Amino acid sequence: MIQEIKEYKLPPGQEYIVFENAQVKTMHEACHVEDISFLLCTQGAAVVEIDMQTHEIPPHSEITLLPSSLVKILSITPDFRISGFICSQRFTFSMNMRHEPDFFKFLKFNPVVAVSDDTFEMALHFYTILGFSYSAAESKYADEKMRSLVRFFLLTLSEMTMKRWGAVPIEQSERQADLFHQFIMLVRENATEHHDVEWYADKMAITSRYLSQLCKGKRLKPKALIDETLINSAKEMLHSTDMTVQAITAKLNFADQSIFARFFKRKVGMSPLEWRRSVR
Repeated sequence: MIQEIKEYKLPPGQEYIVFENAQVKTMHEACHVEDISFLLCTQGAAVVEIDMQTHEIPPHSEITLLPSSLVKILSITPDFRISGFICSQRFTFSMNMRHEPDFFKFLKFNPVVAVSDDTFEMALHFYTILGFSYSAAESKYADEKMRSLVRFFLLTLSEMTMKRWGAVPIEQSERQADLFHQFIMLVRENATEHHDVEWYADKMAITSRYLSQLCKGKRLKPKALIDETLINSAKEMLHSTDMTVQAITAKLNFADQSIFARFFKRKVGMSPLEWRRSVR
């Protein structure tokens, strides 16, 4: 059965979920991944943006989304389908596994990896077994069986990763990618309070000019990312709450309502209240 996955995060209180041949849709806004997602493209193709970097997803490729990733689905073919599982950080940590730091660096810098036919078939069988165990959730040992299967998967993935990544020193470009990822996380956590690029540069102990150079490599401007995050937060409050524009202005730390309204209209093309009416 095809199920629709709009956002890669677990329902409240749920530790893991398994799905097969899931259908997804393009996303108008980027979403933040809260859990750990291991996905397998079973057919079709897509273009996604992960942490402000564009990736093509061909058939038979694996996608790994780590917590705090910023994800946006730009385009998909009508037949695009994915299988996979999403598990909470708490569920993952409960397995008490130790991985080399390079394992997570590889996953962070290589969220999309094309796999061979043999590896694809193995992964497909694994998701089938995982789905079978997940469907027997009422079983006395359901959680323990899931931990054992996921543990096996992560150990196999780690082993494959080490063969490709090994102990190769991190090059400057990868250190820059790490700094860029740090900037994204800082913006996500602080954009409502701090709107100035200089604040983020000081927090990262680099100059504003160097931060601009980091973002230029991603075809992005630091201020543009901060503004986009503010707009996304404003849209979420306008759409999902009954907060007044004045309350949203204060929540987003704008000096007054007129400044926020001009900012919103410049970015969106209509006033906050006009946008609220258009989506409701």
